[in-house]
Amino acid sequence: MWAALIVGRAIAGLGCAGLLVGAFSLVPFIAPPAKRPIMIGLISASRGLATTFGPLIGGALTERVSWRWNFYINLPLGRESEAFTSWTDLVQNLDLFGLVSLLPSVVCLLLALQWGGITYPWSDPRVIVLLVLCGGLAIAFTLTEMWQGPEALLPPRVFTQRTVSAASFYGFCTTGAIFVLTYYLPIWFQGVRGASPIQSGLYTLPWVITSTIMSLTVGILIAKVGHADAFMVIATVFGAVGSGLFTTFTVETSNGKWIGHQIIFAVSSSISSITPLMMTQAALPLKDIPIGSGMVMFFQTIGASIFVSVAQALFTNGLVNGLERTGMTGFEAGTVASQGITNLTKSLTGDIKRRVLVIINNALTQSWHLTVVLSCIALLGALAVEHGKVKRRT
Repeated sequence: MWAALIVGRAIAGLGCAGLLVGAFSLVPFIAPPAKRPIMIGLISASRGLATTFGPLIGGALTERVSWRWNFYINLPLGRESEAFTSWTDLVQNLDLFGLVSLLPSVVCLLLALQWGGITYPWSDPRVIVLLVLCGGLAIAFTLTEMWQGPEALLPPRVFTQRTVSAASFYGFCTTGAIFVLTYYLPIWFQGVRGASPIQSGLYTLPWVITSTIMSLTVGILIAKVGHADAFMVIATVFGAVGSGLFTTFTVETSNGKWIGHQIIFAVSSSISSITPLMMTQAALPLKDIPIGSGMVMFFQTIGASIFVSVAQALFTNGLVNGLERTGMTGFEAGTVASQGITNLTKSLTGDIKRRVLVIINNALTQSWHLTVVLSCIALLGALAVEHGKVKRRT
């Protein structure tokens, strides 16, 4: 049930990603320069609502109906395109050589992170081979993109642009931190506080409300004063402080604290979701903005996928090791991940139940140290972008 709930949250939260890439890419063409930060703020607020309400919807569907409905509601809709010319043009535009090396590289990495320490030991040949394949395919993708030139999936003229690369790195780190907490904070509510999936979604409303308000506010502020780069730095400060406060959670953490900590981190998550796109759109000529925006969104999505898997490995292994230290043997990481943490305390009472709750809490908070590291490292991306007022190049 726990694994199904995590999958449900992931799919419900990321189901709108493709539409948002298109929406962000269209902003420069439909909005004047002075209004673009506000438009991006509006779209980001919508994304914040979708991403945060996704866990609530996913939890409700999983608990009340079936986790399969999280897949059904994301079935893609398509229509015939009038812009299609020929299969040759389609193959060239898709950059199949790049896709053939990029997608397997990402899959190998995610599988290695999912299996390592949970299904198989990190020293298992299957995990090692996956990591080696990931590295080799990543190198092949880089060489392919250089060879493809202007026809590449990520053209070098866009990828090597200083602000685009720095903003992509920034988004990679900050989105990873955001999604780790987005997925595992509800697990803390369920596993430690005994909340239901629906209740755990409701308990994240402080994050939802703050993120929505801040996305709109920051968009308006940047439209008036510019300097989105300064807001990127501010976001890393709030992110490091907020994620650090999450690592102080205990079994007795009061309602006021977990509400306040969410608000602090939500300030960071809302700012860091929109500023990389603003900086990218300001740094590129009009014709390259859709590619640059798509690149930033791609690295944000990859960061979310990779670091959620890393957090899962850290949490599950920490949980099993903690249970073994208390003398509770017979647990395996894969079994705990599939059966769910709420089942660990279902038949326990008294002091034994409390000890297990403490172990669950410690395993979660230790895995959240990853978000602190990511928030701090993101500062490098914020400092590396080109500084100055947001204005589009021609």
